[in-house]
Amino acid sequence: YEVLGLVTFLTEYFSSYQDVSLGNFYTNGATLKYEKLPSGKNKYIVETEVWLAPFDLGVSQKFSMILEPLGQYNFYTINLHMKRTSGESNDWKRLNRRFLDGLRKQFLIWRTVSSEIKKDYEKQGKEVLKL
Repeated sequence: YEVLGLVTFLTEYFSSYQDVSLGNFYTNGATLKYEKLPSGKNKYIVETEVWLAPFDLGVSQKFSMILEPLGQYNFYTINLHMKRTSGESNDWKRLNRRFLDGLRKQFLIWRTVSSEIKKDYEKQGKEVLKL
């Protein structure tokens, strides 16, 4: 339940910044998808478009997080893809530090979440993905 719960938790995190112009960023919501791999395991993808503060700099990006199984054990790699869609390159690089630090903190928070709540997130993820 750990991985599906985690991606559901992170999708909720990004969605909570939808149309909110307070904080370090806002999004257009977030989508959670999956692909069934030949191994029978699932690869999970969280996608959103992000605008980084201060918003008057006009810095935005396409963001995706891909969690893919690694080997025969229940380990997953986490790959982040960010593509600048507007704003200056130097501003984009600088402003992403805060964005990524906020994301890192979500991973740390996830580690403190109880097993019961993690299972709730897994259940919610199954409903969203119709698994």
